[in-house]
Amino acid sequence: PKGFWSSQDMSFRSVLNNTLLSTALAAAGLALLLSLVISRKLSTPLLEITRAARTMRRGDLSPRVEVRGSDELAQLGEAFNHLAESLAAQERLRKKLTADVAHELRTPLATIRSHLEAFQDGVWDPTPERLDACHEEAMRLVRLVGDLEQLTAAESEALSLKKERVDLGALVAQIGSSYRPLFDSKKVSLE
Repeated sequence: PKGFWSSQDMSFRSVLNNTLLSTALAAAGLALLLSLVISRKLSTPLLEITRAARTMRRGDLSPRVEVRGSDELAQLGEAFNHLAESLAAQERLRKKLTADVAHELRTPLATIRSHLEAFQDGVWDPTPERLDACHEEAMRLVRLVGDLEQLTAAESEALSLKKERVDLGALVAQIGSSYRPLFDSKKVSLE
């Protein structure tokens, strides 16, 4: 009953309730502020990694993330940077391989083309030696394609190596004879 509590008791009770309510609201506000700070501290590195990954997905392999500390997020950042470096190195190797393959295919094709044009223009008669030179260049193309197939097999670990001796003198003479028409067309002597 109201008469059981004095006015001082009621005032104390009211102040106590208001203080508890204020303290609870302040604690909730502080907890919210701390959770925002901690979540931002945790999510910022993850957002940075996500942005870098999206950039890499578009084909730009240059982004790296800043690694801070030594916790799990720092380890994730280091792993991401290592992955990005590996992808960039693989891309450089792929471009170099493509350029090398294009160069290696261009040479025998240019030789065959020059032989065929010489035959067509009547500059040369298709002698057995010249036809053999064309055939050798065609076979060189076949070997290059076979080498590419072996490279693919090596990457899939299905390659077995076979050593064999090669007569370098005969190989150099064969290569020289295949290039002789190019030298002759430029009026250069090949010795």
